[in-house]
Amino acid sequence: ENSFEEYHFLDIENNTISSCQENGIRIVDKVDLEILIRKNRLEKNQKYAMVISQDKLHGTISDNKIVTAGSASGIYLNSVSKEQLTNIKRNIFQCGQKGIVLKNGLYSVSGNNMYGAGYGVYAYEGVRVNIYNIDKMKDVNRKIYARGYKNSLTKMPVRNEITLTSTKKKTLEASWKKLTGVSGIQLSYAKSPSFEDAAKINVTNASSVLLEGLQRNATYYVKGRTYYLMGGVLVYGSYGKTVSVKVK
Repeated sequence: ENSFEEYHFLDIENNTISSCQENGIRIVDKVDLEILIRKNRLEKNQKYAMVISQDKLHGTISDNKIVTAGSASGIYLNSVSKEQLTNIKRNIFQCGQKGIVLKNGLYSVSGNNMYGAGYGVYAYEGVRVNIYNIDKMKDVNRKIYARGYKNSLTKMPVRNEITLTSTKKKTLEASWKKLTGVSGIQLSYAKSPSFEDAAKINVTNASSVLLEGLQRNATYYVKGRTYYLMGGVLVYGSYGKTVSVKVK
């Protein structure tokens, strides 16, 4: 463990790390650390499969398979700084206790498959994290848990259908059924069905929104997803059906 500030890059790929008495990967330091940890197999390690704690942590943890022993947990991350993003994506977790534990820092969690964990994502107070695709957490008791909040999030509500109308020039109105059990809905809209260069807007406490300044006589495509906010933990559901309308 160092007490000086430095920048480091660490690349860990294509390894099998198995049956360690404590952690499969443990990196504890006081530096600016960029990581690329991918395509590793971490199996039957007795505590956390991976522990990383730094002053400044950023980079990517992806495409790893993590199978812990007994009641052990998957990944523990701690970054004193919230300036830079760490992406955790497309990993497979089979954990007895917690899949991902986040203590301080800025994170994006997306496309991970989790099985059999007590908690899917366990976030301490002060963490800032965006979480996507929680429907990929199977047989998980509590999908999202934020310290300091009474309730945990076990599932996102059913996706709402969006209705579009365009009655004024360069505008369209998107509306949906009244939301319950969520913080709001995020709309994504673009002139391309692939949503290239899409704009996004978050809407709270409403069942409609007016989108203005659009291109006349152009067809716009819109899709929406609900989200739930627990302090710094922002959880997104899956997108619903894409709808379209021609703007006057």
